[in-house]
Amino acid sequence: MGSLANGAIWWILILVMVIWMVLKIARSSSLMAVVTFFFWPAAVLHLISNWGDPDGDIKIPFLIALIASGMMTYQVFQAADEVALESTAEEIAELRQQDPIAAAVLERRQRDAVGVEAGVNEQAGDEVAESNSAAISAGSSSQVRLPDRPAMRMVPIAELNFRRNDVRIDPAYVNLGIPQHFRYISAEQLGALAKSRGIAVDSKVLGWIVHDRIDLTRPDFWFVEVGFESIGYLPAPLPPATIDATLAAAPGASQGSPVANGPATKPATIAAPEADPFAPHWDGASEIATWAEISPKASVEEVDLCATRLLRHGALVLCVRELDLPRRELGLRASRLVAARARVDSGWGHAMFSGGEPSQTFEEWLAKRQPLSITAEAADAEAQIPAEAQTH
Repeated sequence: MGSLANGAIWWILILVMVIWMVLKIARSSSLMAVVTFFFWPAAVLHLISNWGDPDGDIKIPFLIALIASGMMTYQVFQAADEVALESTAEEIAELRQQDPIAAAVLERRQRDAVGVEAGVNEQAGDEVAESNSAAISAGSSSQVRLPDRPAMRMVPIAELNFRRNDVRIDPAYVNLGIPQHFRYISAEQLGALAKSRGIAVDSKVLGWIVHDRIDLTRPDFWFVEVGFESIGYLPAPLPPATIDATLAAAPGASQGSPVANGPATKPATIAAPEADPFAPHWDGASEIATWAEISPKASVEEVDLCATRLLRHGALVLCVRELDLPRRELGLRASRLVAARARVDSGWGHAMFSGGEPSQTFEEWLAKRQPLSITAEAADAEAQIPAEAQTH
């Protein structure tokens, strides 16, 4: 921390000047010398009474000590700003549990350091929590009101503050376990990184998770986007349609059919076809849903692989953005892995909701997110279309 180191240098200079003054003052007054050592501004009395005295004049060390004190004070405030800028929302939330006043001061200094004026949410934390608690206790499925996310800053990649192990996701009432060899970057640090990646970060995004081996300077590095959507309670998705029983009994389902002038094919089993891994899938035991959706670039060549942990008041959404087709299985595994490591606070799980009617179904919410649905077959078919054919 550069400012703190500079402050220490100025403090050492002050100490040297104080010792210089003490040695000169001790020639005329031992008592004043002792007082000056412990409280050097008191030396102003000796300065006035001995001005111009060759043996007792202390104007040079006094003036240097005065200037050094001002510089040290400035460096201390700069160091405080650096601490505020490096503090993440999760760290401030942990501090708030122990010292709410210190957390409020840190948040205010963070806003001042980045030039952001305090909004209506500066003193609304308790009001938001109380209104959310009352709404959920009453079984309301309306959206939970959340404080504004801190503004994003243009933090250079070399200065990013990474988090490991557990990260607190306050809006979701979730402790998110960061997988081994992964790092978490809070959303307020994503300004420069998102710009270099060429991707928008909306207000629902709380951070990114990246692997240790990922080169963040590459324009196409992959990451897991962590977000929370305050959409109220969503009922569990409907199970997929059952496979037509006549499919298993169809001719040729259990044995191959010979091909003219060629060898017989191997028996083909279609009684239990492999499920589409990219179609919406719901795991009731873990309360996790997974799916694939078209990238905002509206190109089937790049897809978003998403998983969500449904909660009683919203959805914790994990998405690997803009992956090309060869890496889509990687994206699905990564998003599902992070979703499975979410530890929900007692009473906030999806199964804990009771009373009230949901404002929408899971399928309706998903349709709003991805107006164009994608399946493995559709993606493969599109990928096989020649580039020149797609332009017509």
